[in-house]
This record gives sequence, structure tokens and C-alpha cells, in this order.
Amino acid sequence: MLEIRFGSRLGRYQITDVREVVRKENAAEMYRVLEEDESILQARS
Repeated sequence: MLEIRFGSRLGRYQITDVREVVRKENAAEMYRVLEEDESILQARS
């Protein structure tokens, strides 16, 4: 599990794959969102 704090916002993610080279189109396949603050969810939209 990886926990990232962006100021007062907090996100928790599970790393599912590690590759040396990956295209940005495939980057979302490498992790799974476990928990995000409401403000992070709104920023993604």
C-alpha cells in the first residue's frame, strides 16, 4: 500500500504492477485506488 498526502488531502493506493517502461495510457493499470479524500475525487473529474 502506498499512502500519499497532498497538503491536507490523503490518498491510499495499492500497487499492482511494477514495470521499467510504461506508456501513460497504461499507467492506470498499475495501481488500484483504495481510498481518496472527497477533494481528490473532485479534482479527477
